[in-house]
Amino acid sequence: MGADGASREYARSRIYKGQVVIPEETRTRLGLQTGAQGSRDATYWAPATIYRIGQSRNFTGSTLSDAPHIKAAFERVAGAMAKRPNLGRGTGVSKIRIDRGLRCEIREGPFTLATDMPEQAGGSGSAPTPGVYGRAALGSCLATGYMMYAAKLDVPFNGLEVQIHADYDDGALFGVADVPAGYSEVRYVVSVDSDAPEADILRVLDAAEAHSPYLDVFSRAQRCVREVRINAAEPTDHG
Repeated sequence: MGADGASREYARSRIYKGQVVIPEETRTRLGLQTGAQGSRDATYWAPATIYRIGQSRNFTGSTLSDAPHIKAAFERVAGAMAKRPNLGRGTGVSKIRIDRGLRCEIREGPFTLATDMPEQAGGSGSAPTPGVYGRAALGSCLATGYMMYAAKLDVPFNGLEVQIHADYDDGALFGVADVPAGYSEVRYVVSVDSDAPEADILRVLDAAEAHSPYLDVFSRAQRCVREVRINAAEPTDHG
């Protein structure tokens, strides 16, 4: 997909089908109607509408009390970057090393993570697969952005949950299916616990998505450049 606005809107409306879920009590008080229910099976959930009003899950957390701190931090950082744009630019570096078999050790700064593959795929099942982290990156980035913009726009969110549903065919990974190795479709379901009007909630979600780094990563083709080092030789650019 291209980086222009038209291509990005296509990605959001056709590939990403989000739903907003507002609690039953709030929906009744606001006189909102429940949207069509999407079909379900053991593997996939295909939502029937972009935004559906329905019943939420139970939430925990003190998001309302956190909002002033989040808003103050947002405004402080945004103000500094507006004056000095270079403050917002950088390069993230993660180091991934094979630990044993297909298990990878991931290090970035003070954090250490791990991935593995299931036993039937040649791994030991000792850690999540890389796909779990990929979906988690999108979902947590969206959730973080929603809470940041809810605080910025003074829209109270009592709780929030994001689910990522990604369709794939592992035949591509094993070289037996002539399909793209990535996802054929990604859907995200946004569950919001809030007493705010629906229009305000959607305004928060739209603002956050317009500035979401990982929604952009998932919906826009990225330039990937490979560098190879063999036995500590000089790097070879194969980009």
